[in-house]
Amino acid sequence: MQLSRDGLIRTSLDELLAAPLAHLISGIDDDETGLDRCGRCTHVSGYTEWVGTGSPVITIGWDWTLHTTTGQPRWLRIDAPRSNIMLVDSARHDIGWTRNQEALAALVDAMNWTDQASRAIGARYS
Repeated sequence: MQLSRDGLIRTSLDELLAAPLAHLISGIDDDETGLDRCGRCTHVSGYTEWVGTGSPVITIGWDWTLHTTTGQPRWLRIDAPRSNIMLVDSARHDIGWTRNQEALAALVDAMNWTDQASRAIGARYS
């Protein structure tokens, strides 16, 4: 992993997959619209941020929503992750922002992040 002048950390996918990530913070978005209407469906959404434990420090964060319409709550990532990571190919060239965002989204979706985010939300707001 290499910190570049533009602030991005350039790394291969293999290097990124080998880098341990630690939960930093999770929070709930404020939703004050329509709070006075009884029986209104609620919408719970928030954010979570994770950081690498090595140097240079990588960061990756994303927004999430809690779906409850199926009877079993499901946490889902919404939108592309925010990060200081730029993935590179075998020649160490940037793979491009769109492919980078797609790869980071797939990485997040494969992570078991919901348990830690849920515990952090419970500890923070209870």
